[in-house]
Amino acid sequence: MTKRYVGLFLVCAWGCADSVTDIPQVVVESPQVETAEAINTQSPSVEKVVPYTATLQASANDSEFAEPIQGGFEPPVSVGLLPEVIPPHRDRKRMDIDQLSAAILAATNGVGWTVNGDDQFEELARTLGKPDYFDLTSEDLEPAALFQKFLDDAARHVCYELADTEVELATEQRVLMVHASPEDTLASAPEKIEQNLAYLLKRYHGRHVALDGAGMQSFRWLYESAEHVTQDPVLAWRTVCVGLIVHPEFYTY
Repeated sequence: MTKRYVGLFLVCAWGCADSVTDIPQVVVESPQVETAEAINTQSPSVEKVVPYTATLQASANDSEFAEPIQGGFEPPVSVGLLPEVIPPHRDRKRMDIDQLSAAILAATNGVGWTVNGDDQFEELARTLGKPDYFDLTSEDLEPAALFQKFLDDAARHVCYELADTEVELATEQRVLMVHASPEDTLASAPEKIEQNLAYLLKRYHGRHVALDGAGMQSFRWLYESAEHVTQDPVLAWRTVCVGLIVHPEFYTY
């Protein structure tokens, strides 16, 4: 009887052991950082990764990497203890109509923009922006296109009259052809031409210019071109006179 119970117990135990389902066990492993050697061995198609320390060592030994790394220390820069002193200055301003008329009269020794006895600066005062203190109380001093147009008209009228008048005057009475006579040309008397140009730049623009200086180049070219085209020194000096008046150095201060 005892043997029967022992045999039944063994049969039941063996059957229960076969019917038990194995439960998979989840193993949580700590993340591992793949090293450069591991990456190089995993995939032969991937470029080999060089460790950062090896790169720094190669950079220090290779002349190709001789330049300092960004963020490194550089030689010190000397800085003054006091701020930089900028001399006082202001932007140039355009003359008003009264100042412009007076400047032309002074430069040409009394020849103004007068047509049939009427001063055109006074006739065109409202058009040129001169205030009447009823509708306009301040003068527009911008060198606009309308101002440039009337300034060109005034310069042509004044310089034409001045050049024609000086042909009949003695040398000591001239203010346009002072060091060069109406007969002197660039080929016959180049020194006189350049000396007269320097004189006119001082009279009209208030600039002392050396005969061989850069400030003479543009007006020397202007005279040479005008004389070449007209074959007349008087007309060439008339052209220079117009160029001097319409230049910003004349109507600004």
